[in-house]
Amino acid sequence: MLTIQIDPQFSGPTLLEMTHLLDGNGPLEVRWKNSRAEIRIVRTLRHRAVTLVVEDLSAMQRTAFSVGTRLAFDVSVKAKAVRALNDREVSNWREFASKLGFDTARGALVAIAGDAIRNQKNPRAVRAVVDSCLFDGVSALEADVLLGLQAGFGS
Repeated sequence: MLTIQIDPQFSGPTLLEMTHLLDGNGPLEVRWKNSRAEIRIVRTLRHRAVTLVVEDLSAMQRTAFSVGTRLAFDVSVKAKAVRALNDREVSNWREFASKLGFDTARGALVAIAGDAIRNQKNPRAVRAVVDSCLFDGVSALEADVLLGLQAGFGS
């Protein structure tokens, strides 16, 4: 399982500095620079828990795109995404999603939707929003509007 975590203060080793430990089984937490060599290595580590630590949301988006594998979102990013989507007084989804980047915002929507559906929290509305954003060409930036419309229709 591959996780991307944001921590601008993290000063641990890079993946390239840890090549001597790659044959093990334990989890890895590494500073990620998004180099081609790192991308090649991380794609061979699908059997391990790997946390790639990046500096900011922009780096997270680039990493998600570059690695192109199944990702788990940093808990704090996911929590911020849920707040931004559901509580307009606290945060603004459009602004938050713009900072995440298009691909990462869509991924965050899928992660949020999966949790909502598993927890039976308005699953029809969430499914409709995700379907629109993934399959109907609606921008992920519009997810809050779509969710509001679905809730208004009593789905």
